[in-house]
Amino acid sequence: MLIVEALYLSLKFDSYTLLSRAAELGSSGVGVFILGHLGATAKVLIIFPIILCLLLKDRYGVWLSSLFQQLSPKTCIIFLCVQCICFFLLVSISSQIFTVADLGSLGSKPQRFQYFPHHEIIYVWLACSILSMMFWLFAIIKPALLFTFIRVEASTLLKALLLSLIVWGMALITQSSWSSLGDYTFILSSQILSLLSSEPIVMNPLSRDLGLGQFVVNIAPVCSGYEGIGLMLAFTAIYLYLYRAELIFPQALLLFPIGAVVIWLLNSVRIAFLILIGHQWSAEIAVGGFHSQAGWLAFIITSLGLLWFASVCNFFSKSVDDVNSFKVHNSKVINAILIPFIALLGAAILSKTFTQQFDWLYPMRVILPVLALYWCWSSLSLNFNRPRFESVLIGAIVAIMWIFMLGENIEYNQTIRSSLQELPLSLAIAWIVCRCVGAAFIIPIVEELAFRGYLLSTLARVNVSLHGKMVFSLPAVILSSLAFGWLHGAWIAGTLAGVCYALVRLRSQSIIDPIIAHGITNGLLVVYVMYSGNWSVL
Repeated sequence: MLIVEALYLSLKFDSYTLLSRAAELGSSGVGVFILGHLGATAKVLIIFPIILCLLLKDRYGVWLSSLFQQLSPKTCIIFLCVQCICFFLLVSISSQIFTVADLGSLGSKPQRFQYFPHHEIIYVWLACSILSMMFWLFAIIKPALLFTFIRVEASTLLKALLLSLIVWGMALITQSSWSSLGDYTFILSSQILSLLSSEPIVMNPLSRDLGLGQFVVNIAPVCSGYEGIGLMLAFTAIYLYLYRAELIFPQALLLFPIGAVVIWLLNSVRIAFLILIGHQWSAEIAVGGFHSQAGWLAFIITSLGLLWFASVCNFFSKSVDDVNSFKVHNSKVINAILIPFIALLGAAILSKTFTQQFDWLYPMRVILPVLALYWCWSSLSLNFNRPRFESVLIGAIVAIMWIFMLGENIEYNQTIRSSLQELPLSLAIAWIVCRCVGAAFIIPIVEELAFRGYLLSTLARVNVSLHGKMVFSLPAVILSSLAFGWLHGAWIAGTLAGVCYALVRLRSQSIIDPIIAHGITNGLLVVYVMYSGNWSVL
């Protein structure tokens, strides 16, 4: 919920252009300073929790367990309702502050504002921001536990904040120190763009202008990947220092160039997608929100991926050999977990191979996984009991989020409706039943077995098990959720849904709970599709 709200604000409003407008009008003061440095503040806040988890090391599992034990669904709902009110006030005030009069040329000029806001409204905006964050925190953690955490881990929190500022400072230093990398970034971004689009590319190597059609951006030194490289170098240095006893030197030093190269490559991909989004979808979203958010998403993925890679690779880590990796002793259960998912993927590949717009072979995606589940059922030992309230609640929340984030694909819905009308009535009904039954019952079982049963355990470096308490691992939650989002072709909504289901598994004693949460989500989506005809969300 917090990520969705943050993405909405960052995509809709741009503090950098507001600061530019303040400079034009000669406005200054504390309010101007606060608004103008929201971007830098947000970046430090993104780095802070990652470094905090590294500093806490083994202790964050204890704190997380305390957090889970004191969670109260009733209290959570009350505080979240209040938080939503504060957030809507924040959006309303932000709309007044960031009022755009003339968008101008988004590819090359800053946006122009009708006026610069008074300081009083800025302070009200700041108060709404603080209240919104505070009520969100109180929804998941009781004030007593929060204050206890702050008191006990005060020195750790200060170290994490200091290191976050150092990492951010490293990014600024690298950003202003190098100049030749921009040419290589321009070349690679143009090559990636040529793969993504068949339209003629507008490019000027001398000025580093790159674009499609009327949407052209300038790849300035600040956008050439220096900032990301600086962040990765500082993050890697902190990681190597904190985990020096578990890493093998000097080969662990290779993590420096690996992280730098990966983040630079992802930056080039970000620029290419930015141009594609600006040309084909929305110039405002491309320049205003995607420009920065995609870069920070790349940093989070790279940093967590580097941490995971170093921990599981015996070339870098001693712990892999010391604990004899994470051997799985029950291959029969592993096969039972993965075979239904393989059947689902195989059916999906076959149906997409032999169909174009309308997937008339969709029943294969139900029949083959059902046969696989029937064959493997005795090895899975799945006993469905009365669902827990938390599983139902999370499933409903994910369904609402999914509908909100995916919206409606009018062209796809029209294709489904027209194709069903062309089929005989009995076949059309059979296809709809298969689609609905598969979504609400079969797919939740198959996907949760694969992602929250197998992948989450494997990435956490524990024996794969469908029952019992799960060991918390932040990289495992993030990476398994990213894989879940990629599979569904909606990486933001899918990743957030994956995180929600992973948290349900961590709070439960069995894979049954995330299966039920996933089933509630898809079941509500089926009801929504039957009511609205919006097949694109299913």
